[in-house]
Amino acid sequence: MADFGFWELALILSVALLVVGPKKLPGLAFRMGQWSRKIRHLAQNFKDEITAGLDQEDLKKTIGTQQNELEELKSGIQKTTAAINRGLRNPDPVAESIEKQVEEGRFSSDESPDADMGEDSNDEVTGDGGRRQTTK
Repeated sequence: MADFGFWELALILSVALLVVGPKKLPGLAFRMGQWSRKIRHLAQNFKDEITAGLDQEDLKKTIGTQQNELEELKSGIQKTTAAINRGLRNPDPVAESIEKQVEEGRFSSDESPDADMGEDSNDEVTGDGGRRQTTK
């Protein structure tokens, strides 16, 4: 808005008084006030519509992004489900081999490569991967 001081307003009113006359000046001021209100109202409506339009665009972008993320998630879930189903239909050959060895008695299920690393062991693993005997 324009910043009018006292002297600018006094000059405008005196020119309007000379041009329009004292009888029509109050009616002119009333109509100018009405126009001013209408213009402000139209400007506010325009601003609100622009803001609403921008908000709708932002919402559309957000929804689109979320839909893409959901599609990626759905695809990942489908791939994982397919892999699980394949694994159930075709067991791992290594696991089958171990199961056969257990059934044949060549390998017991409680044996493991680190069985000698229990709490009672006197071996200590060194930083370079080797072992050394320790005393307790």
